[in-house]
Amino acid sequence: MDWKEEFRNALLDTTENPPDIREIVKPHIPKRLYKYGSFQSPYWKETIYKGKIYRSSPKAFNDPFDCKANFDFKKAVSTGKFRDELIKEYGKDVEAFSDLPDKAIQTIMEELRGCIYVSCFSEVWNSILMWAHYANNYNGFCVEYDMSQVRYNLICNLFPVLYEKYYIDITDKLLNYNKNAGTICNLSKAEEWSYEKEWRIIEGHDNPIYFRKQLKAVYLGMNCLEMYKQDIIQWAKKNSKEVYMIKPSPNKYELESQRIV
Repeated sequence: MDWKEEFRNALLDTTENPPDIREIVKPHIPKRLYKYGSFQSPYWKETIYKGKIYRSSPKAFNDPFDCKANFDFKKAVSTGKFRDELIKEYGKDVEAFSDLPDKAIQTIMEELRGCIYVSCFSEVWNSILMWAHYANNYNGFCVEYDMSQVRYNLICNLFPVLYEKYYIDITDKLLNYNKNAGTICNLSKAEEWSYEKEWRIIEGHDNPIYFRKQLKAVYLGMNCLEMYKQDIIQWAKKNSKEVYMIKPSPNKYELESQRIV
């Protein structure tokens, strides 16, 4: 069985004690991951020169369907271990949850969706679409990180995204108070986005990550302005970093890179 299929099956497991997804993923974490960016961002210098990576709430994502799942809320609060945990937290007031109108339930779910913070990466630096979408039509950049030097506590929260045709239903996972119920929501995305080959660090706070040591190289778009290019070249020489220029393949719909530092 392919490890990603094993990972997906473990996430879909609805029992009380599902397989450890971290142990499945850990041997397959890519040695390099990438993050696209734009010089139009006021934080681009922090991203490159300080290795600063911001976390985002799914509520701020450009895809409103990202990090969503199906579940029967009223069934989940009517019985099972999820209900038991709610009673521990809220007492007998949990009975009121069963009578909430659908609109109120949707509001609660959207609030829960905003309690998780995500740092997004890609397996690839040469995605034609991602350079267009996330790097300002090839005017921007892509940063390369050496994941073998990332702290253990972050690696433990790094997972590949699942690209799905349908929302995954987590009702049974909630009934059993399955520990992966929230994780699967934060890793689910429409299959149309599969070209991104995305990985995510998922945590419950928005403190930024600093990957200054892990930042290995910067790729510059073919339309990058000369002033940004020269600024980054000078920084790279002083800090022993690599810089590449992106260029189109002469005969294929592909991107190539040329090292300039």
